[in-house]
Amino acid sequence: MISSRARFPIPALHTFGRAGALLALALSPLAAADPLKPGEPVVLKLTSDREGALRESPVILLPTIYLDLGVAGKVSALKQGGSGTAKAKAAWATGGIDKAFVQGLAQKIQDDLAAKLRAAGYTVKLYADLQDREGIKNAARRDPNPAWGVPLATSDVIGCLALTAAPSDAQAFKIGFRGAIFDQFMSRGRSTLGEGTIFIPTYTFMAPQAWATTERGYKRVTATANVAHGMNLSSASLRVLTEKGGWGGIGTKEQVINIGEKVGDLTAKDTTDNLGNTISAALGTLLGTASIKGASGYYHLEVDRAAYEAAVLRGAFAFNDAIAATVKKK
Repeated sequence: MISSRARFPIPALHTFGRAGALLALALSPLAAADPLKPGEPVVLKLTSDREGALRESPVILLPTIYLDLGVAGKVSALKQGGSGTAKAKAAWATGGIDKAFVQGLAQKIQDDLAAKLRAAGYTVKLYADLQDREGIKNAARRDPNPAWGVPLATSDVIGCLALTAAPSDAQAFKIGFRGAIFDQFMSRGRSTLGEGTIFIPTYTFMAPQAWATTERGYKRVTATANVAHGMNLSSASLRVLTEKGGWGGIGTKEQVINIGEKVGDLTAKDTTDNLGNTISAALGTLLGTASIKGASGYYHLEVDRAAYEAAVLRGAFAFNDAIAATVKKK
């Protein structure tokens, strides 16, 4: 998920061996290497696809924005070598956020983007301006998760369970296969919302940060599963659909590590099968090899809402700046 290098050396929780063979596994809540520094400007590396479509019309239709937030997942590492096999895994979950909070964040992101597009000289129409159009009234909405109150699904971007927040329930449109994000707003390849270009941005964040590393050395193999209390801007993208059916967009090329250095309190519990490790180690000694079943842990991030919000808005507003800069181009 993030860089395999860490700020501090990772201690081994389990060491077994014969004739010097070493097998180490660790579960460690360490921060990522080379993070974005607090207060440092966010510089995004972007890629574009037919970006001229963004500037085709002086009218921009912004029916919704999507904010994807990781809330539960797992990470694992496996390394095999002549001295044995090392395995490590960690599960994590996020608490302290709810429907009102995440929809409020989505609303702030949408308001910021609309203001920047208007400042760039465009007429911007939001959901309130579009809700009486047939294309909006007939659009299907996504079902909310009963526990969270907003849609919940496995994110293809960050590979974990993620909430998808729109500014309101009415703006959580169903995404299909044919038109992807525009499925509800197109027919025969053309927009159904009338004059203007449809803009739909998606912002994806990961907190806590989770990543795995492996290493093999002289009579030594290691596997490490790490979880840290920061937040990454995993990706941000904008897709547009013109009135005549033209496509285009821009997006980030790579994630921004530590868009928030600390966004909550992280607690850890070692759930390693110690009995299994003991048996495995004993067998390894008898057979002349080093072996271990594995190490595992569970991590819970209890969100500090002020820090979490500041990190999300820092990343989202930076991408909004990039969108505004793109539409200003001649």
